[in-house]
Amino acid sequence: MKILIVLFSIFCFSCKSQSISKEIDLQKQIPQDLIIDKVEKLNFDNDKELETIITASDDTYSQLYEFWFKKGELLRKIEYPWVSINYKWIIDIDHDDLHEIIRAQGYEDGINYGIYDTVDNNHKSLLFFTPIITDENFPNDLFWGYPWDIDSIIINEDKELLVSLDHSIEREDDYDLTVSQKTLPVIFFKGKSTQPNFKFEKHKANSVFLDLKKLISKTN
Repeated sequence: MKILIVLFSIFCFSCKSQSISKEIDLQKQIPQDLIIDKVEKLNFDNDKELETIITASDDTYSQLYEFWFKKGELLRKIEYPWVSINYKWIIDIDHDDLHEIIRAQGYEDGINYGIYDTVDNNHKSLLFFTPIITDENFPNDLFWGYPWDIDSIIINEDKELLVSLDHSIEREDDYDLTVSQKTLPVIFFKGKSTQPNFKFEKHKANSVFLDLKKLISKTN
């Protein structure tokens, strides 16, 4: 038994060392004049492997760069203006080979919540929305979806999102709309509210499941 434990420990240490070595190799591909902000392991396609996304900023903190790696190869580089709040979730919500990006980006006085598609070496905004979370600890209430409170998006087996086009939740912060977008829908997430006193009653947002294509059409 002791021998098995030792062998298992050696195997785990070896795997961990290889993983760290690969991560260091990827970081060496980032231009030296950039500052690495974070390294994430995410699945951005339909296989079962986790890929690596490295986010870096320039020394003036004016631009952010995302380097998307798969099996050690750089697939794309996405550039956008620097923001102090920068979260993303990657999930397939339109049945294609690449997952879409859900982003929360901005500052304390306003965060843009949007769904983006990857186009060549960049990303394209498809829809901006208002995020609302359901918290299992408060089943009768809805809460504002701060990025740090969000766990996962609510989506059914048909890849339809739980949304509300008929709601009375108003935004007091700054936010964007796409060029063709006329309304700002609510999209629901699961999460844990860190501000449970800031809540909405459920009748404030009548919910329905819609796929992404229909949702974009209705908001345009």
